[in-house]
Amino acid sequence: MKVFRVALCATLIGIWSLAFIPAASAAGQGSNDAATIKELTELDRKWVEAAAKHDTAYLNKLMTDDFFECSAGSGGEISNKQELFKKVNAPSRHVKSITVDEIHVHLYGDSALVTDRTNFIGSAIGAHNVSGYYRVLRVFVKQNGRWRAAGAELCHMAPSVYGKSY
Repeated sequence: MKVFRVALCATLIGIWSLAFIPAASAAGQGSNDAATIKELTELDRKWVEAAAKHDTAYLNKLMTDDFFECSAGSGGEISNKQELFKKVNAPSRHVKSITVDEIHVHLYGDSALVTDRTNFIGSAIGAHNVSGYYRVLRVFVKQNGRWRAAGAELCHMAPSVYGKSY
């Protein structure tokens, strides 16, 4: 059942992102792309830092009102912004270390998909150890001239059946 929920969540995000394929081919490679990629890369890092520091004030400004997240740590359930903030602020959630690398930005007009590899060391609600590498997909949209987070999906990385290891 857990695998089904994670797969369903990933499928929903994938289907939602397909709506932006026509915009991707029209977007082209402009001189602003480098600046936008740098901005979104920085937003990705700040997002992770804010979550590690329980900074829901920053996250609230970053995220759209209808933000949602699907997380392997939550058994694949879909959480809205307020539910996510409860998890971020849970007293039993402890972050020992968190690092982000392998950031890739894909621009589609006023939408962007950002992927990264996050190494989280710590525990979640109930002192459950959730340490490990996660592949993360973040969805950004441009609203009123600034980039906002609209959604995210986190998938715990396990050894690949295809031979690639992390």
